Amino acid sequence: MDKRCVLVRIDSAERLAAALEQSARAAITVAIDAESAVGIARTRPQLVEAARAAFAEGRLAAVLSCAHGGEAALFGADELADELRLNEETLQLVFGDMKHEQMKPAPMMSPKITITVK
Repeated sequence: MDKRCVLVRIDSAERLAAALEQSARAAITVAIDAESAVGIARTRPQLVEAARAAFAEGRLAAVLSCAHGGEAALFGADELADELRLNEETLQLVFGDMKHEQMKPAPMMSPKITITVK
């Protein structure tokens, strides 16, 4: 079983670059919100390509990043229920542009994970 003990919040190109460098030594998990991803894709597209490769190679994995940059650990029960329905969920991080369309030519996405919310 893959054991990941490092969680890195990605909110800038510099943090993504550092995470990519760190993932060369050991697999890590990243939390990135859509706003940060779009900003990085616009200003540093080479980092997006490197992240796409790292996801495909299993060096990076994504963790659920709630809407509007909210931290799931700080949500109350009602707020968390708004983010996740109470059942089994399959999640995949797919980055898109401001129109919510997948990036072209190839979308950047994480592997799918399944969680059970009780």
